[in-house]
Amino acid sequence: MLKFIAKYLFVYSGFVCFAVITSVISCFAAPSIKPHLLEPEAYSETYGFVFSMDESTHLVVQLSVSNLGLGDQNGMCRILYLNGAKSWSVDALYDSEMWRFIPPGFLEMGTCNMNLTDDSLELSAEFSEFRFKAVLHATVKAISPPDHLIKTSDGFFDQQILVRWGKAKVSVEMENQPRVTSAGYGCMYRFWVTALPPDLAQRWIKVFGLDQGGADLLVVRYPSKKDQPIGWNWFSRAQSPTPIMGLDYDGKVIEVDTVAGQYLITLTRQLDRHAPVENIGFWSFVIESWIGNPVTYTYLATIQSPSSDQLKTVLVEVMEDEAD
Repeated sequence: MLKFIAKYLFVYSGFVCFAVITSVISCFAAPSIKPHLLEPEAYSETYGFVFSMDESTHLVVQLSVSNLGLGDQNGMCRILYLNGAKSWSVDALYDSEMWRFIPPGFLEMGTCNMNLTDDSLELSAEFSEFRFKAVLHATVKAISPPDHLIKTSDGFFDQQILVRWGKAKVSVEMENQPRVTSAGYGCMYRFWVTALPPDLAQRWIKVFGLDQGGADLLVVRYPSKKDQPIGWNWFSRAQSPTPIMGLDYDGKVIEVDTVAGQYLITLTRQLDRHAPVENIGFWSFVIESWIGNPVTYTYLATIQSPSSDQLKTVLVEVMEDEAD
């Protein structure tokens, strides 16, 4: 049962990315990205990547380390690949001896690898039915905003944006299909946490808009159903992230009020529904009593700016506890 709990807490926390941040940030060149490897049982740390090749082709990768479940410092590689009507995903768990980190930036986790160089990041994974290689051409700069830290009664959440935007090249090969290589754009982040997910938020909304003009990023959390959403936006023309002035979400359209005006994010198509607790049978009621029923929906969307410019290459994740 502990292995089940480890896996699904991994997946739940793995989609809680970034946090609430203000307009003042600090940047540090060549940051250390070595895992913190903290002692609390609820500790987990995730390196996350989002790649957009066009408006219907996306790759989401997360490499995580956690103390959850049996043993400490276990690893996980989660991949979600979306290509039009096709999708593929995996949650691969690894014991502590099956992964390693070599400074300054090489992480090997089973058949999943991350390698940080001076001006690029290389990412790859190989499974029997799916393999990919991705290169993100960007220099890592850790952005840790003043309000990056969220504290709870028994833990915390901390985070960094490592690459806001960069040009990318992604090669994907699925079983019995020819290799497909595409150019696109990507971003990278990291967070580490010792708090249980329900203590951080009842719902998260995360927007990754990546195209040749830059990145449109939005992260919002609802601390509880009674609380107003709290979050930040960092749209392409801004020099730094700023707090949202207000937000309304009716399930189809997200209206975001910012210092630059109102942005409209319209969900156009649901790509994926990930409900790990619902799929484990007998143990589901035990895990649900601890972390609830976390469900992550992934959508395609468009963003309309105050000047009526429109960005179509948008991936939206809405995660909420459907047990509430």
